[in-house]
Amino acid sequence: MDARSRNGSRSSRKARMPEHVEIVNRLKSEHGMGHGHANVLVGWTPAGDVAPSSS
Repeated sequence: MDARSRNGSRSSRKARMPEHVEIVNRLKSEHGMGHGHANVLVGWTPAGDVAPSSS
């Protein structure tokens, strides 16, 4: 499965990059997260990977 079939077109993914970078930078500066952890956290939810509810 390539990036297009998983995440839509590459152009739509590129359009989200500025927002992604801004959120990563905010997590790093305001919450003291490392780049890797912040990047994974921000990339996780838009990909449809959400934690199961605890109910």
